[in-house]
Amino acid sequence: IVRDSGSVDMESILIVERDVDKLKKIMDALKGDYKLHACSVQEDAVNYLKHKIPNLIIMEDKKPEVNVLEIIEYVKRTEELTQVPMMVFSLGDDEQFEKTCLHLGVSDFIFRPCSKVGIRSRVRRVLDVETTKKNLRKAVALKTAEIDEMRDMAKRDPLTKLLNRGFSEEFINEYLSERRNRGALLMFDMDNFKDVNDQYGHIAGDELLIEFANILKGLTRQDDI
Repeated sequence: IVRDSGSVDMESILIVERDVDKLKKIMDALKGDYKLHACSVQEDAVNYLKHKIPNLIIMEDKKPEVNVLEIIEYVKRTEELTQVPMMVFSLGDDEQFEKTCLHLGVSDFIFRPCSKVGIRSRVRRVLDVETTKKNLRKAVALKTAEIDEMRDMAKRDPLTKLLNRGFSEEFINEYLSERRNRGALLMFDMDNFKDVNDQYGHIAGDELLIEFANILKGLTRQDDI
C-alpha cells in the first residue's frame, strides 16, 4: 500500500462524523486553515487511511456506523499511521470511555457541547504538540546517527577506514574467547614502502595505502576483521 502524506503547505484532517449538523460545525470551525476530508462511516475512513496519511484524525463514536475504539486500534497497529494524533468528540459524560481512549493513545478528548472557537483552539494545540514531538524525534535520530558515526570513526584508521590496531586486537580476542576453531590470521607487509614516501612523497604513500585497503575490503567478507 502506498500512502500519500498529503499537502506539504496545508495540514490535512480526517473527520469521521455521522451526524450532519455536528460535522458541519466542525467543518465550519476549521475550513480555510486545513485540508479537510469527511467520512460518515468507519469503512470509508479506513479506506481513506489506506491511501492517505492525515496530520490529524477527528472522530465521534456512532455505533454501528462508527466505532472509535476500532479506528484507534487500526491506527495504532498500522506502522505508517502510529504517529498520527487523534481527537475524540463525545456527547454526554462517559468518563470510562474517555479514560479508555486516552489510554489507547488519543491526544485529546472533547465533551459536547463545544464552540467553534474551542474546536479550533484544541485542534491547533494538538497539531502544535505533534509538530514539536516530530521535531524532537528528528533531532534525537540525527544525534543518535552522529554518535554512531563517531563511535565507528573511533574504531577506524582515518586514512584507510580499516579497523585500527586497538579494535582489531579487541575483535580478534573476542573471536578467540568464543573458542571458535575455524579461521585464518593473515599478516601483510609492504616491501620498500619507505622508498615510496621518499621518492614520490607522503601523498602518494597515502594513496597507495588507501588503494591497498580497498583491495583488502574487496577480497574479504562483511563480517571479517
